[in-house]
Amino acid sequence: MPRRTVLSTAQRATFEHLPTEPAELAKYYHLSTEDLALIRKRRRAGNRLGFAVQLCLCRYPGRTLRAGEELPKPLLAFIAEQTQTHVKDFANYANRDQTRRAHIALLISTFEFLAFTRQHFRAMLRWLLPIAVETPKSMFLVGAVFNELRHRRILHPPLAVVERIVAVTLPRAERQVFASISNQLSEAQQQQLDGWLVVSETYGQSCLAWVRRPVGKPSPTNMLKIFARLQTIEALKLPKDSTAKLSALRHDLLVWEGKRVDVRNLRVFKPLRRYAIITVTLLELRCTLIDEALTMHDRIIGRLLRRSRNKYAERLQEEAQRIKEMVKTFATVGRTLLQAKEAGQDVWAALAENITWDDLETTTEIAEDLANPRQLNYLQFVESYYPQIRRYTPALLAQFEFRATLGGKDVLDAVDILRGLNDTGKRKLPSDIPISFIPRQWVPFIHRPEGVDRHYYEVCTLSELRNRLRSGDIWVVGSKRYQDIESYLLSPATLAELHQKSEVPVAVATDYAAYITERKTLLCSRLDEINQLLEAEKLDAVTLKQNGFSVKPHRGTPLPNAAKAFLQSTYAQLPRVKITDLLVEVDRWTQFTDQFTHLRTGQAVEDRTYAKG
Repeated sequence: MPRRTVLSTAQRATFEHLPTEPAELAKYYHLSTEDLALIRKRRRAGNRLGFAVQLCLCRYPGRTLRAGEELPKPLLAFIAEQTQTHVKDFANYANRDQTRRAHIALLISTFEFLAFTRQHFRAMLRWLLPIAVETPKSMFLVGAVFNELRHRRILHPPLAVVERIVAVTLPRAERQVFASISNQLSEAQQQQLDGWLVVSETYGQSCLAWVRRPVGKPSPTNMLKIFARLQTIEALKLPKDSTAKLSALRHDLLVWEGKRVDVRNLRVFKPLRRYAIITVTLLELRCTLIDEALTMHDRIIGRLLRRSRNKYAERLQEEAQRIKEMVKTFATVGRTLLQAKEAGQDVWAALAENITWDDLETTTEIAEDLANPRQLNYLQFVESYYPQIRRYTPALLAQFEFRATLGGKDVLDAVDILRGLNDTGKRKLPSDIPISFIPRQWVPFIHRPEGVDRHYYEVCTLSELRNRLRSGDIWVVGSKRYQDIESYLLSPATLAELHQKSEVPVAVATDYAAYITERKTLLCSRLDEINQLLEAEKLDAVTLKQNGFSVKPHRGTPLPNAAKAFLQSTYAQLPRVKITDLLVEVDRWTQFTDQFTHLRTGQAVEDRTYAKG
C-alpha cells in the first residue's frame, strides 16, 4: 500500500524539531534527583549521557533515540551539565546500537513506557475519529495524536506512521459527516437537490449557480430578486437543524466548497458528499440572503432620507432670496412704525408711504408658509419616494419573522398591523395603531387634520424598524447579522450543566453570596490600605484636603530633541526592501504560509513564493 502523507515538508520539520531554547529545555528536560540517581548507575560517561538523553526523549517528544541521530548541541549541553558529563561523550554512545536498545528496554520497564504496536494503531484510529469529525486540519490532528500518545506513555512511532493514522481517519470522518447530513434528507429532497445542478430554462443556468450569484446594489428590483431566491430555497424544506452538530470549522469548509466548486464538478461527487455540501451551502445562503435583504433595506431607507435632506437643502438655497426679501419688508415695516411713533405721525399713513398693502399681504403669506412646521422639515420630501419602497416592503414584511424585546415591541406591533393591511388589501389604518415609537419630527406629517397619513406612518415604521434592527431591539429568525442578542450567550441548559460540573468559564465565584462577600472584603482591605498611605503621606500625587482630596494629573515626560534626532537617524539606516522580500523573510521565521492548506488533503502549499503572491 502506498505511503499516505498529510503534512508538507515544513510541517514535518516542525514536528521533528527538538527544543533548543533555554526555556523549553528547562521545561521538558529537567532531571530530578531520582532520575540522576538512576543515570549514575551507568559506569561510562558516554553511557550516562546517552541514557539521560534517551530518558529525556522518551518524555518529550515521546520517542526513542534513533540510530546515528544527531541532536542539537544546546540540548546535549543542557543534559550533559546535569549529568556532569561532556557533549563529546555522546559521540561513542550514538554509534553503539546494542547499548542503545538495552537502555530503551530498561527505560520502558522502569518508567512504564509502552512500545507502539498494531493494537495502539487501531486504538488511535478510534480515538482520533471524533476529533477529526470536528477538526479536519491535518497538522492539528497529528499534534493531537502525539499529545495523546505522550499522555498514555506510549513511545510514538515514526512521523510517517502518525501521518498514516491521520490519513486513514480523515476520510472516515468525512464520510461520517456527510452521512449525518444526507441521511436527514428524504429521497424526494435528494432528487430535488440533484435537479439544482441541472441547467434550468427559467434561469438559463442551474438553480445553485443562480442563488450563488451576487445580489447587486441596493434597489427594490434586487430586493425582489433576493426574496425569489429565498422562496426557492425554502421550497426545498431542508432540515434546518441538520447542521446543528457540525463544528464551525467543518461547517465553514463545506460552505466554502459549496460556494466555489463549479456545478459541473459537484455533479460527479459521490451522493453523500454532494448532498451534504449542497444542503449546508443552501442553508448558509439562506442566512446570507436574509442578511443581504435586511442590509439592503437599511441602505434604501438611508438613501431615501439622505436624498430628502439634500432636497431640503436645495430648497433652502432656492428660497434664500425670498426669505431675504421677506425679512427686508418686515424690517421696513418695523422701522416705519418706530419712526412714526417717535414723530407722533399717523401709523397707517406712514405705512402707506413705504409699502403697499398688496406687498405686505404677499410677504405675510410667504412668512406663514415658511413658518409651517412641515415646511421646516426635510421629511416633507419623503412621500415622493413612497412608491419606490412600496414595491418591495410588502414582500419584506411577509418574508421575515420579526421578534422584539420590550424596547422594540411598539415597532413590531406596527409592523404586524402593516402586514395585516397588506394581506387583506385594506388601505385605512385602524384607530388603535401604536404611536409611541414615532419621533417628534415625524408627528406633523403623520397626524393630519383628516386623520393619520398612511404613507408617512408606513415609511416611519420602516425607518424605525431599520433603527431597531441596528440596535438589536428587533431581530429576525434565520439571520446571522440581525439575530437575537441572547444567541451569543450561553443557553440556560448549558449554564446549568456547567454549574453542575463547576466549570463555569469565569474567573470569579459563581455563587452570588460568596462573590459579594469576597468583593466587599477586598474593597474594605484596599480602602484601609489607602487610608494608611494617606495618613502617612506616602501616596504619590495625592493630597488630602479638608473637604476631600486632589490627584495631580499624570503628564508623560516629553521626548528630548536629541532622542528624536537619534530615532530619525536610526530609521534612515534601515535598508529599503520590497514588501514581497520582507514577507519571504518573515515566512522563514514564522512559517505562516503553512496555514494555506489544501481543502481536501490538508497539505500545505509547497511553492511558498506562490502562496505569498
